[in-house]
Amino acid sequence: MATLTFLRPPTSPARGGAVRALRSRLLPFAIALLLLAAVVAGCREEDAPPAPPDAAAQSQAAAVEIEEEEAADQADQAEPAPQPELAGADPETAGAPEQSDAPDPADDDADDDADETEEQAPAPIVAPAPYDNDNALRVLEALSVTIGERILGSQAERDAAAFLAAEFESYGYDVELQPVPLESRLIAELRLVADGDVIDAQALGGSGPGDVEGPLVVVPGMGTAEDFAQVDAAGAVVLIERGEIFFRDKVANAAAAGAVGAIIFNNEAGPFSGTLGEESAIPALAVSLGSGIGLRARTARGPVTAAIVLRYDPLSGESQNVLARHPEGACRVWVGGHYDTVLGVGGANDNGSGTALVVELARAYAGATAGRLLCFAAFGAEEAVVGSPGIVGSRVLVESLTESGEIAGVTAMLNLDVAGVGSPVLLVGDAPLIALAEEVAAELGIDVSAGGLPPGFGSDHLNFAQVGVPVIFPTLPNGPIHVPEDQFEVVEPEALEAVGRLAHGLLGCLAASADAALAETCVVGLPEEGE
Repeated sequence: MATLTFLRPPTSPARGGAVRALRSRLLPFAIALLLLAAVVAGCREEDAPPAPPDAAAQSQAAAVEIEEEEAADQADQAEPAPQPELAGADPETAGAPEQSDAPDPADDDADDDADETEEQAPAPIVAPAPYDNDNALRVLEALSVTIGERILGSQAERDAAAFLAAEFESYGYDVELQPVPLESRLIAELRLVADGDVIDAQALGGSGPGDVEGPLVVVPGMGTAEDFAQVDAAGAVVLIERGEIFFRDKVANAAAAGAVGAIIFNNEAGPFSGTLGEESAIPALAVSLGSGIGLRARTARGPVTAAIVLRYDPLSGESQNVLARHPEGACRVWVGGHYDTVLGVGGANDNGSGTALVVELARAYAGATAGRLLCFAAFGAEEAVVGSPGIVGSRVLVESLTESGEIAGVTAMLNLDVAGVGSPVLLVGDAPLIALAEEVAAELGIDVSAGGLPPGFGSDHLNFAQVGVPVIFPTLPNGPIHVPEDQFEVVEPEALEAVGRLAHGLLGCLAASADAALAETCVVGLPEEGE
């Protein structure tokens, strides 16, 4: 509550000058009147009570009083600001008006100015809560053990989405379940035959259907356009080694060379699965290293005929993204990771781990100033299963942000995928953000290395990168993915914590990059513009 002070209103310069002129004219008359009064008093001395003070003294006192009033008026003119605490002054001698209980308007103006100054003062920066690895492990266990396998379009995937939505809502976010139409199908028939022998194979995600047959041709190298220029692939089923370039590029080069089908064999022991990221014009299969070496050896002994049959049945339904936005914020930085799995695994490392970190980071930044610039996404339909090309959920989000124009305000995307087993942390993404992540990691004492994903692998950051959003993707190499061993028991808590702490510190820097007022939320100094 403000304390009201009653103030003496200032005397205007014009009024003060008129008063002084009038007093100058009245001064001689006042002295003459006092002298006349003294003479009359002397004439009536015998009848009057004791004489008053000397007339000259009274005249002098009157003159002094008038001069003092003039001096006061001059002071008012020179100092027009209100003068406080006149409550004890004599109105007859000080020339002050009687005091009023009404508040002075000037005092209200002063209070308004003070309020305005207070409103304009910048609010203090609220730091995020510390990273909590136990909370991340709790979320990870719920996803990979309590819910388990989370195939796109399944009830388990919907259960996971409901669980994640409840987690985000508990931290105060506005949550949306964004529909993701399924671009998938069931494999009705799959067969690879070489000279009458059936070979174990898997369809690559996004492989086109087909019922084809032709000579088996081994492509030298890794399947680049230059490699295909060395062989006659027209009408053939081609055999290509895995590595160096993306699966989709190998298959596209095969189709461009006239091949009717493509077989990619592993470059390490065991089978593998992968995705093309888009539907191919020809059927594309994956086989193990041993099967690939065996097929190549057959062609060395003589011509081999290969046949591929790949037929799909359509699958209806939909998946969903779980999106969490700050009620008063803007999505300048997106943090995301997918929560679906491939068939037959608990998906702890791929990708319950990344999803759990997304939830934990949302908790840590919920009450922070920087949190108003962050939005969080748990993506559905990332995995390439049952004929899906994969990475669908993040593509749906990016398309919606592009249509609304929001994508223009997005300054970075932090992707979290495969973060439960392995070391050191592998940094994938745009060079400036990799450099920033390296500085944050050095400050936090976390071992990192810059690099890229193995050929044929992708994740949700790719859809953001394709529309020009800078991306950073800290992940862990050499852990189990797409295999039955990917269960909660294999997760290394210290590995999960390394990625989580790095992402926690990095988010403060990404927010500071979007708003310089948040510079203190970054654990390292950001470079000046132009450096």
